[in-house]
Amino acid sequence: MAKMIGVFSQIKGKIGNMIYATWHGVQVIKTMFIPANPQSVDQTAHRDIFDFLIQLGELIFDDIIAVIWNPFRRKASSGWSNWLKANLLLQTGATIDYSIFVLSQGSISPSAITSSVYTTGTGACVITFPATALNNQDVLDYAGAFVIDDVSDNNYYNDELVAQRKDGTITVTCATGLTPANCHAYLFFVRKSGTVITKVSNSTYLICSAP
Repeated sequence: MAKMIGVFSQIKGKIGNMIYATWHGVQVIKTMFIPANPQSVDQTAHRDIFDFLIQLGELIFDDIIAVIWNPFRRKASSGWSNWLKANLLLQTGATIDYSIFVLSQGSISPSAITSSVYTTGTGACVITFPATALNNQDVLDYAGAFVIDDVSDNNYYNDELVAQRKDGTITVTCATGLTPANCHAYLFFVRKSGTVITKVSNSTYLICSAP
């Protein structure tokens, strides 16, 4: 309901879908916006991707996101929001694209995964990478690795930060009986000063293969 104000009858309030107000003595009229909840195929699919990322992020928050994102959060943002934003900006399709999934982001030059071999009987996924350093890499950088099975959405990781670049390999212990082609491997590196992580690399990706 709107009110008439003053001798010249300024209007303040709502009439139909119009909002009347005054701003510095000037009559202002706005159209009322009614939020919608669109259910198009693309929008529904993107919500599914958002839900997937939220569920995954909750599982890896303590061991991965808090460790390699929180130290580099920007201003008032959190490591969680930066990680989520990095993925949502890339995941624009109808389903999750594992090849562009972001596990880590940072200033150390990334290293390509040479091979990621999953053995069904043991559940071991052995990820190999160059043992030499290029650009701003260091052979003493610590490696971390992550594997996700796209059938069950279960994830496995090695976040011990014991293996180093100079080792050229890191192993993730997964469940047995998975199909190698359904397993997606990710590799990242961190640099530490004592126990403090000072730098991290972008993660790199390779789908797993059988021995």
